[in-house]
Amino acid sequence: MPVATRLRATAALTVLTALACVLAACSNAASSSGDKTLLIGHIAQLTGAQGPAGSHYEAGIEAALAEVNDSGMLPDGWDAEVVAEDDGTDVAKSAQILSEMVSHDQVHAVLSSGWTPISVGLWPLVNDYEVPLITASSLGGKTFEEDYFFSLADLALPRGAGEHLVSQDVDRVGLVIDGDNPGFELVAGPIEKVLKESGGAGFATRQTVATSDTDFSSVITNLVNAEVDAVVLAVGADDVGNFMLQSQDVKALDGAVYVTHHAISTTVATVAEERATSLTFPQAWIVTNEAEALAFEEKSGTQANSYFAYGHDAVWLIAAAAALVIDDGDEISGKTLRAKISEASQSEKFVEHAYLDGLDVRPDGTTSVKAVLGTFDTNGRIVLAD
Repeated sequence: MPVATRLRATAALTVLTALACVLAACSNAASSSGDKTLLIGHIAQLTGAQGPAGSHYEAGIEAALAEVNDSGMLPDGWDAEVVAEDDGTDVAKSAQILSEMVSHDQVHAVLSSGWTPISVGLWPLVNDYEVPLITASSLGGKTFEEDYFFSLADLALPRGAGEHLVSQDVDRVGLVIDGDNPGFELVAGPIEKVLKESGGAGFATRQTVATSDTDFSSVITNLVNAEVDAVVLAVGADDVGNFMLQSQDVKALDGAVYVTHHAISTTVATVAEERATSLTFPQAWIVTNEAEALAFEEKSGTQANSYFAYGHDAVWLIAAAAALVIDDGDEISGKTLRAKISEASQSEKFVEHAYLDGLDVRPDGTTSVKAVLGTFDTNGRIVLAD
């Protein structure tokens, strides 16, 4: 069957109405009429604070959808389809979209990119609906076990930034962190842990900013007063770029070491220009010769980043799980898919097509990958660090 991707307008059903429908009678299992479509919902963050990363996640989904349907991955005449809707990086809207996708579209699984507050908001709902949610974000420190939440973000990945700091023999490390997003607390924690494991004191100073902040002059002054020789930027890509640009003429920060968390984008280099070359960060994936990622870059004018790989691999993960369910002779549903996702991450077909190197999704929904260390070249491209 041809690739089918639908983008529909926001429906008027409320979360509570849809929830009542789902819990009472609405099943997300494949219909008894013989429909052989693996239906995946994409609660997309295409606008708002997560928009720059969400667009890459969506592009990865689109690329993988075409690959899955062309590959024969799904047996017995099955194909995959994605129904997508932009939530504007709004938690309440994302919950409403989820309820609509489950009750009306009867999706078998749901994807969302990387905004931690949205993941935290959707987590209890997907558990009630028994529909797997695969995201590129964490739960903001909340504990979860064998439920329907799967994170492709390896929370050990930021340790690479801490190890880089240790290798640079820095003495005083300052942290600049976005206090509006609990996910940044999670990426800062492993970095500080490495600093302490090496015999250091951790962060010498902690500067909390808001997502909406664009002027970092007072933060930079505080870092100078703290006599830091390194800065960890646990903030969004725009803010990383703005901070780098605003600190370039501060003599006290000459030679300072700058690191940030994983999945950073070329937005940093667009804003910070040549200053971006002094930034180092751990990455789950850096595009090399992947055809679909290069096609996206040619079309969009933007280098694909880790979110492209996350979206791409999320689709392949669900498809591989669905193939295992079909092979077992079971009906595709949220429950049967959930039971196969961990096994699917180790399946031959998934490993063959996955972009994330060494991706292992555990039964408890946590993930590990083989990380690399990245930086920017003088052309603003993400490249492997020396």
